[in-house]
Amino acid sequence: MVPSTIKWTRTTPGRAYLGLISRRRPDLTILTRSGCGLSALGETSTLIVQQEAFLDRAYRTIGTLVPRGKPGAVLQNPSLVLDRIRDSQDRGAWRSIDDCWISLDPDTLCVHGDTSQAVAMLTQLRTLHPRAHADGPSRR
Repeated sequence: MVPSTIKWTRTTPGRAYLGLISRRRPDLTILTRSGCGLSALGETSTLIVQQEAFLDRAYRTIGTLVPRGKPGAVLQNPSLVLDRIRDSQDRGAWRSIDDCWISLDPDTLCVHGDTSQAVAMLTQLRTLHPRAHADGPSRR
């Protein structure tokens, strides 16, 4: 279950969502975009909430994703993704689209499979993190 397409701008819907899931499926792990409101609410929940960051997507300085329709929103160059992984390891931060450093602390990393370089990106990730594994495509 990946609620990253829902914008959690208020805490009430997020609390209600986590409450509903914890009552119906307390065994689920919730994946949420790193730094979003739902990830912060997850810290007070009995559920496991993991933050996810996207290696092949550009971020704004405020930590949100650049909309896909904007220039530079989707990273297609595997070497840029490799640099991002190294920056994350060395600095604990990611470069935003306007070249500022932003703090993301993801538990999981995602590479979308809809770019021509997705396999190359995952191959480079595997060289840096030999224990990394790829899950199959998400079912949304």
